[in-house]
Amino acid sequence: AEAYRLAHDEIGARRVRAHAIFHDDVHVFTWPEGGEPTYDFTGVDDLVDRVLATGLAPVLELGFMPRDLATDVDATCFEYKGIVSPPKDWSVWGELNGRLAAHLVERYGIDVVAHWGFEVWNEPNLEVFWTGSKHDYLRLYAEAATAVVARLDGSRREIYSSPVRLALRDGFRCLLQLAREPGVAHGDEAGGPARPASGARLTVGVPPAGWPAELLPAGIPAPAVAAAPLASVT
Repeated sequence: AEAYRLAHDEIGARRVRAHAIFHDDVHVFTWPEGGEPTYDFTGVDDLVDRVLATGLAPVLELGFMPRDLATDVDATCFEYKGIVSPPKDWSVWGELNGRLAAHLVERYGIDVVAHWGFEVWNEPNLEVFWTGSKHDYLRLYAEAATAVVARLDGSRREIYSSPVRLALRDGFRCLLQLAREPGVAHGDEAGGPARPASGARLTVGVPPAGWPAELLPAGIPAPAVAAAPLASVT
């Protein structure tokens, strides 16, 4: 905590990002066999309160996958074994992210949460951090971003992909152009994971033309207007 305070007070840092808000050690999500998913954000509240006490605001990295939601619980990274497989139920993944955003707004207020950032996963272009396909990550992003934006409607929002080089290297322009709704910022940096300090800002909100129809979240229609060329998005 002292290092965070020094970063804020002496070098002007404004926000801090960390891994694993959905790690099982935080006890956010449980889904007993034959039962219904349950959500508990007590651990998240404790972590966020500690960050805010230093003067910093959080960038919440939406990952890793809770054990009860993971398709492969043995696919892990780091010594603390963050699970890096896709969810076994996409709608529940979206619900988890939406409930987190709604809880944060209820606890801290929209005027506070509107100045935070949300990042979907960590470096899915690296196999050590993501065992799913590229299209799996597009859906992971779409489900999470759609759910978070819905809970932060009418505010300033920043939803980061992780990282933009996945889109640039593999031709996923639709990730960069996930939407064009005014007032919703999407930030990335080409050399690594998305960071709020990077210069890129893209407006996001609804899926663009070219987004694979099978990856659209439930109830989100395919857009009729073509997305802007990549070169025009700055």
